[in-house]
Amino acid sequence: MRIRRSSSRRSKRPITQAPSSPHASPIHPPSGGTQAPSSPHASPIHPPSGGTPAAIDPKQAAIILPAFVITMAAEALVLKDRPKRTFGDLDGATRDELSDPSLPADPLVPVGYETRDTVASLGMLAGNLVANAAVFGLTHRIDRWAYRHRVANLGSTRFGFTGAMMAWDFLYYWDHRWMHEVRLLWANHVSHHSSERYNLSTALRQPWSGILTHWVFLPMPLLGFTPAMTSKAGLYNLLYQYWVHTEAIDRLPAPVEAVMNTASHHRVHHGANPQYLDKNYAGIFIVWDKLFGTFEPEVRKVKYGLTKNIDTFNPVRIAYHEFADIARDIRAATGVRNKLGHIFGRPGWTPSGLGAGTGPVTVTTAD
Repeated sequence: MRIRRSSSRRSKRPITQAPSSPHASPIHPPSGGTQAPSSPHASPIHPPSGGTPAAIDPKQAAIILPAFVITMAAEALVLKDRPKRTFGDLDGATRDELSDPSLPADPLVPVGYETRDTVASLGMLAGNLVANAAVFGLTHRIDRWAYRHRVANLGSTRFGFTGAMMAWDFLYYWDHRWMHEVRLLWANHVSHHSSERYNLSTALRQPWSGILTHWVFLPMPLLGFTPAMTSKAGLYNLLYQYWVHTEAIDRLPAPVEAVMNTASHHRVHHGANPQYLDKNYAGIFIVWDKLFGTFEPEVRKVKYGLTKNIDTFNPVRIAYHEFADIARDIRAATGVRNKLGHIFGRPGWTPSGLGAGTGPVTVTTAD
């Protein structure tokens, strides 16, 4: 991708070089240890291009995508001889059947793969890569601007990258949670929840409008994590989350389940069961959900998808159907307050209050 560069000599200087302006600050040292690269080619890990989780750079995709294919094939082979649930087996289940919290927990019985569903997920990944490439120049400039105006240099410390991983994971929790609580942001994220199956291909069902929440991660360059370090932390966070999208792995030992995000915890997040809505937002560490009151253990079988599914395998419709629904609701609403409510209210918000706070998946329609 071509990045337009200024022809001035000044633009070629490393961004952490001591400035000659009266705004020079000792917080921006000229040393090279934490400099942001002077071009996007200075690091093999490019700054995130607006995806949430972090975007996969097209060059990285050449290495990562074959690994996805191999692991999906292995998962399908593992699941091949296991007993399967009947697809749609919970469609007629009562609320009590879906949400009974009593133990023992239901055994894990997979739904498995379906060709059209998997192809749709791969189409969503392809669209995600294209969308991220389209906004890369803008988001890269935003990240570099934030780093130039940083108020600390946390990335230059001995444990700088460990701090970056922890910071990204914490911010990811809130990014993910807000995408479930604000309808405009949910319109981007809903595509990831649109599959009624749950396997490694579901992890690749990535949204196309991630730039909407790029701002959530700006505290990282402002605190002195270079754009390259920020992106690397985001990429590792994204790759960690890949393996939790599976029914081939049951619950792990209790100490692991207590601290880490696992397949069991994330299956809950993809559930339309009433008690599973808006739960388990974690990226790597499930402790954020336990600290902020959004944790729910896996007990009942998970009804994957949305409470009202969209019944399509068309990637374009998967990516944009909720934006279209928002536009329709805005046109039909009277008054500025009601129009804004359809954009910034909780998913399911209505002027009368009906549906407000009922969880993000209630808003999706099939028309």
